[in-house]
Amino acid sequence: MTILKKVLEERFVPFLPPLLGNVQPAAQAAKQLSRAFSGFALHKLLNLSPLDAAGAVVDDFQGITP
Repeated sequence: MTILKKVLEERFVPFLPPLLGNVQPAAQAAKQLSRAFSGFALHKLLNLSPLDAAGAVVDDFQGITP
């Protein structure tokens, strides 16, 4: 799990669209890992680059809309 988290943080989190709203840093870090895993799944299933896969993640915190 430690290796997966490191890969997600290095290869996917920097390319995720920004989160909306003002949330606690711990909650934001956990959400970013969750979103990064979605990008990882897209990367593996659709053979997308990490940059493209992370950019395709559109979820955010529940109840916050732009």
